[in-house]
Amino acid sequence: MNPRRAIHGHIAKSTFIRNKGQIVTGIDTARLLSRLLFFDEVLVASIRVQELPFLIKLFGLDGVEELLNNEILKLTSDTVSLVTDFHRNGKRDLPLFQFSQATVDIVDRQKLIEDGLHCLLQVPGLSNGRRAELSELVLKKVLTPRPNFGTDLLAQVRVDLRSNTQFVRSILVKKHPELTGKFDGLNLSLEEISPGIQRISTNLSDLLDISPEQEHAMLTTAVNSVTSLNQLIANMQQYNAISVFEDRDASLLFGKVAGVVAQYDPRIEETSFLRVLELTDIPQLLASGKVDVKKLLDARESSECREFRAWLTSVDQLDDKELKRLLTGVRSRAASFIVSPVGKVTRLAVNAALGLIPGYGTVTAVAEGVLDNFLLEKLLPSSGALSFLSHSIPSIIGRN
Repeated sequence: MNPRRAIHGHIAKSTFIRNKGQIVTGIDTARLLSRLLFFDEVLVASIRVQELPFLIKLFGLDGVEELLNNEILKLTSDTVSLVTDFHRNGKRDLPLFQFSQATVDIVDRQKLIEDGLHCLLQVPGLSNGRRAELSELVLKKVLTPRPNFGTDLLAQVRVDLRSNTQFVRSILVKKHPELTGKFDGLNLSLEEISPGIQRISTNLSDLLDISPEQEHAMLTTAVNSVTSLNQLIANMQQYNAISVFEDRDASLLFGKVAGVVAQYDPRIEETSFLRVLELTDIPQLLASGKVDVKKLLDARESSECREFRAWLTSVDQLDDKELKRLLTGVRSRAASFIVSPVGKVTRLAVNAALGLIPGYGTVTAVAEGVLDNFLLEKLLPSSGALSFLSHSIPSIIGRN
């Protein structure tokens, strides 16, 4: 699988409850729809499979099973995490400017997932038999890290800290605007004083006139960024998929390996899609409706979907006013006509026929052609992109 065609990331909306951990309260349906439309595989970084009741509400039980069985939707149980700051009774184990890292893994991953499957009890009308079938399917399909995942991740983090001090310096400057213009004067060295323990020395206190505690806090931010970025890359390797990352990490990740992975940045397409959706009624449909999986799979393979995806790359050329006008104007309201057999005859016939739609009139059609010429010809080169948004996507969403 080409990693460009698979995407890995969270979709859950969650809250932290003491003694219970992260509790899923919903899922980002628009973001999930975007990934399902534009990627061959969608890997959900799951929080103890608690997303399942919300996936069933969105797709129906049969739909969820179809997506899982066809391996279009996958759940991952990412149980390995890195710890970078050890405390005992509220105090750090190490002195200022010294750092260490360790991996934490769940001993019994199977039990973690089995316990998480209790969330299916929340699904109304789900019989014991169907719940057992789905539980068995999820247990078989859920992906977990390979045995050496944590070991390899920890080794890479320590290599970056030890041998890539330029990267650490870059992180410091990006994270702290007060260092802008002072990169050349920033000195940083790292010494491994014992296996797995590093001591970092800088001249930050001289450059910024700050206390040792403030200097250490800045270094802690940089070390944490190195670990989190390497975890993203490790996930990409583990699942052969592009990882979704936060805006604050984007420039750092693509700065580290810009020439290799910049073309794979999934946020560009996803952000444009979500921006476009906000100007339609699709989010409201998703909030109260159910996605027909068979129609979704058909839409993924359509030429209109390919045209729409290509058009998304031009959305950043439009300001919000232009984009809203394009999506809510006469051409958007006439989308169903544009994709009709008559409307597909010729481009010229489509433009002329706008004047034949009741309520618009020939004068409106002429004015529309003049005012929207740039938007239509340069930024919406085919009717397929508009019809996909106005017709195809709403058609896959039914009422619960």
